[in-house]
Amino acid sequence: MAVVRETPGLGLRLELLELEPKDSLQALAAGEVELVLTHAYSNMTDVAGAGFEATRIASEPVWLAVRDDDPVLADGGTQTDEPVDLRDFAGHDWVVPHKQWTCYEMTERACGLAGFTPRSVAEATDFAVILALVGAGAGVALVPELTIAALPDGVRLLPLRDPVVRHDYVVTRASSAADAGIRRLREVLAASAARLVSAPVHPEPAAA
Repeated sequence: MAVVRETPGLGLRLELLELEPKDSLQALAAGEVELVLTHAYSNMTDVAGAGFEATRIASEPVWLAVRDDDPVLADGGTQTDEPVDLRDFAGHDWVVPHKQWTCYEMTERACGLAGFTPRSVAEATDFAVILALVGAGAGVALVPELTIAALPDGVRLLPLRDPVVRHDYVVTRASSAADAGIRRLREVLAASAARLVSAPVHPEPAAA
């Protein structure tokens, strides 16, 4: 997550630290940082809590990443833009984020609501690696939209019949939300997010 620190005499300084949402909010509550850019999935507990002011700046879909030659697509005649039922992939191998990540819990919950536990064959910390493993035939994966910088050859992104959404937030302490510097950073981050979600970040599917 991106965080903002305040350095005495120097004002706000933007740093990039990778923290889980829970850890970033703990750092914010402790006064170690002034602002965090974080997320919460629609099938999990929301990010806001007492003492925080959270501004949602984007909402992005979570896709099922599969190979073009996946047997479910061949047998079921699934079209490129047709939502899929995760139950049809209960017998597949799965590529998942590491267990300490909220992204792992999102996958577990989505599959659990579909009536199965995903059979994990690989874990990775980077969604580019996860997509590469899908492309190599290791399994299928759930992937948030804005984590997709490039789609490997032979990989298709499918919408879910029971959608999962990742909401992205700028969070500050309520006591500092009106600070001019914090307010300006929040505006800049919101504008950047709006540009990202207004245009696809994954290749357009080919016509069927």
